[in-house]
Amino acid sequence: MLRAYVVFAFLLLGSSLAAPLRVGVKEAPPFTFRNAEGRWEGLAIELWEGAARELGLDYTYVERDLQGLLDGVARGELDLAVGALTITAERERRFDFTSPFFATGLGIAVPEHPGGLAALLRGLWDVRLLWVVLALVAGVGLVSLLVWNFERRDPRNPEGKDPRWSLWWAVITLIGYDDTQPTSFAARVVAVFWMIASVVGVSALTAVLTTVLTVSRLESNVQGPDDLYRVRVASVPASSAAAYLERRRIVYEPYATLDAAMDALAAGAVEAVVYDAPLLQYQALQRGGVRVLDARFEPQNYAFALPSQSPLREPLNQALLTYLQSDAWHEALYRYLGQR
Repeated sequence: MLRAYVVFAFLLLGSSLAAPLRVGVKEAPPFTFRNAEGRWEGLAIELWEGAARELGLDYTYVERDLQGLLDGVARGELDLAVGALTITAERERRFDFTSPFFATGLGIAVPEHPGGLAALLRGLWDVRLLWVVLALVAGVGLVSLLVWNFERRDPRNPEGKDPRWSLWWAVITLIGYDDTQPTSFAARVVAVFWMIASVVGVSALTAVLTTVLTVSRLESNVQGPDDLYRVRVASVPASSAAAYLERRRIVYEPYATLDAAMDALAAGAVEAVVYDAPLLQYQALQRGGVRVLDARFEPQNYAFALPSQSPLREPLNQALLTYLQSDAWHEALYRYLGQR
């Protein structure tokens, strides 16, 4: 029945199908890319070739950039576009899509270790650190006031009458150095409690300082989509990611390819790259030095693109759905994306 439908579709197409199908592709690892021998492979390629075998189709690959793929399908210059193409309302008005074969969303790639002076300064303004410092400063002030109040009445310590002495004593006791001691009983009681509090306070300060500086070194300026307004962002024009940024009025640097955008991120020319999450994840695994945030947004579905009213759509959909339920597809998902 399926092959009969294909024969019927071929009759409708007439002589235009005497030549192999022109299948548009572009580099979008792990869905489409050239291997070391120059042959196209990837998750989308395996899906298409499996469906093409089922339908007995002859085809040839035509490489174009993203805009070239979209325009080629819309003008009928390509019979099909294979890859990580997102279904959008604007694209649907220009041409048709097959049934979706992969559900994902947009992601954000950032440097793995931002570091630098900016990260250090951000860490020093951490609210936890500020609270600890404020508590220690308040402790120094209170203890110096109490010791001065007790010592100025004790004739055995003439320096105690000067409030600067008690302030100096509170500070050097905090840091663990005491070349002089109060003489009055009340002041010595305060001194004992202040020594204990100093040990606890300095330990807390060290722990918080270590934590915030470590976190500031590992964390990026960007934690989610809302942070994109205040950093330098890169993306690929005509992509669904670029459309999202434009719709949200987020200024971005356009790069012709995802590779070029990721190179800019690695070089520090931009602070974030917004693109399809699985493509970013694959790039991060291949390159190192960058990571993809856990945040996923703007859900999207990938499908193959066809010219409007293409008679191949229905038989191709049936073949794709058959392959998507096969063990070969699940094995491909695991090989390329680590998904079962």
